[in-house]
Amino acid sequence: MNERLIMAETGNDGANWGAILILLAALTLYILLDLAAAVSLNLVISGGFALTTLGLGWRILDSKPVHQRLALGGLLVTAVFALRFVDWDSRKPFLRDFNQVQLGMKAAEVDELMADYNKFTSPFVTTSIRGDAQTGTVFYQRATGDQGDSDIGLITFAGGRVIGRTFYPD
Repeated sequence: MNERLIMAETGNDGANWGAILILLAALTLYILLDLAAAVSLNLVISGGFALTTLGLGWRILDSKPVHQRLALGGLLVTAVFALRFVDWDSRKPFLRDFNQVQLGMKAAEVDELMADYNKFTSPFVTTSIRGDAQTGTVFYQRATGDQGDSDIGLITFAGGRVIGRTFYPD
């Protein structure tokens, strides 16, 4: 009780609200980055952002009790990693599926994974009797019909297996 009175008299409580606003601003920046580039799909970026913000928050809120700092930190980390599952537009599910394509996958596995998207095969792609790409580059595009959804995912095959993948945003 005396601690609250001292904080109110010295104005530290206002500084803590400022710190909380800074953390909310950081989370807002992360949301904007996720809207623009789907950064939440990258666990390294998400983890780095969460750790950096936690460190900053822990330091800024040093006058708060530990349980309050842990609660705020837990909420922040939960929010950062929960954004991974928020589909703002049709790009994020496309990127989520495209990022699951791994080197060495068979063409049939890729087709199954990317079944919800438009597939375009170049005339230079050689195929097996079943129609699976053997050599060459196949590209996938979102099938939503939205304005500005010309993102393209290129997948290169050799010997019927993925040897490369490249994402070209619109």
